[in-house]
Amino acid sequence: MRNILTSLLSLSQSFSNNSMEITQLARYAVKGFSGDLLASVKIDEGDRTFPDDRRYALLKLKEGTMGVEDSEKEFDPNNPSWLHKENFLCAFTEPNLMASFKSDYEIKYDEEGVPLRLFTLFDREEYNKSEDSTGIKPILGPIDLNTDEGRGQLSSFFVTLKQERDASDNPQKLFCATQSYSRKHTFQFGNTSSGVKNNNGDTRTVHIVNEATVRAVEDAINNGVDESDRIKLNGMRFRPNIIVDGLEPWKEFDFIGKTLKVVKTTASNVDNDNQQSAHMTLRVLSRTVRCEGIGIDPTDPERKKLNIPQLLSKHFPEHGPYLGVYAVIESAGDNIMSVGDYMNVVLDDS
Repeated sequence: MRNILTSLLSLSQSFSNNSMEITQLARYAVKGFSGDLLASVKIDEGDRTFPDDRRYALLKLKEGTMGVEDSEKEFDPNNPSWLHKENFLCAFTEPNLMASFKSDYEIKYDEEGVPLRLFTLFDREEYNKSEDSTGIKPILGPIDLNTDEGRGQLSSFFVTLKQERDASDNPQKLFCATQSYSRKHTFQFGNTSSGVKNNNGDTRTVHIVNEATVRAVEDAINNGVDESDRIKLNGMRFRPNIIVDGLEPWKEFDFIGKTLKVVKTTASNVDNDNQQSAHMTLRVLSRTVRCEGIGIDPTDPERKKLNIPQLLSKHFPEHGPYLGVYAVIESAGDNIMSVGDYMNVVLDDS
């Protein structure tokens, strides 16, 4: 008992320095759509990001492409490579359109153990107004993205939607791209090349946002503004996988090149705090440069559109247009990361 109390005291003291609490977890199964909030995430050894995070993307096929049969000329599912976000239908290329939907993604298994990757789309305005989201009728789905048919339904839906919206006789062809299912999920449709460059070419990363930094930005842009005109910044606007709190604003930038250790605050885990193998660890790679794609709040598109990169550079010139950090999961540890867990900086890390 005394050992546990001593460990708890030591743990509490470490939390006051370079420690942060995980307050939200999110996965974005299809690039550009709203994230699914998760209570916990199971990470298998060898995974370097959240399961199925950014596993799919709506690839814009180039003019002259005959159709789906030509899609592998632009994206090879057996040998995928990073592509700039301008090549996709996503928040960067169509921020208003993407923000008008609320998506839901769920992995289930049939009687034979085959995974069903079920994707559903709702109208965002209707979803936000409803007091009971369970009664909302989806506008698409659920469709199984584990199948060619399901992925075809998703791309066809947006081809038709854009054709009607743009009144075009030559609509943009789209293809729901994903890595070949004959392989483990080792490719992710990431947002910037910086994470890839700092991760030896591996596209799998997680994105961490410090809630205190978001609050600091919110305070800065609302300085001198009447209460009725204040702008509320939601951390989910920045499309994080992990939102943390308990740090000073911008402190996360000091952790680049460092290792973070996930620590559970139950006594059973504290007593094993010195056993590195029991903890999930992440390596922080680089700062996250922001683009205009996050100008619209994905949870409330009716809010005023903001030029986030410009505002960051204006109010925090010492940091420039950066907010958040990329990290990679190096060790799965006990395999579970949960809301309420803490992440500590490994202080002896070089």
